[in-house]
Amino acid sequence: MLATVQNDHPSLMGLKSAITKVQEKGQVTIPVAFRKLLGVDKGARVQFALNEEGEVTIKPVSVSAVRTAVSSISQYLEENDISLEELDAIVDSVQDRIFEEMYGDL
Repeated sequence: MLATVQNDHPSLMGLKSAITKVQEKGQVTIPVAFRKLLGVDKGARVQFALNEEGEVTIKPVSVSAVRTAVSSISQYLEENDISLEELDAIVDSVQDRIFEEMYGDL
């Protein structure tokens, strides 16, 4: 679910982009117009994703989507007799492979 709107959408108030400062702990403030567009308030969860063009997208994550994902993963792990430790090792391996594919051997 990627939010797409016309450039004249009222919540954007004429904005097409915005610049914010990254704080000490890596936090950034999402401008009000974009928060309204995404429908996110304090405490909401958002997903950062890298698309095929190398652009970072932000989209809201609903609690029900998270619960569904956790339930599906839990069921898969149980059905395939995979421990959390094994899953963690698999995730680490995949992350390492993706990082190496993207950035080479640093």
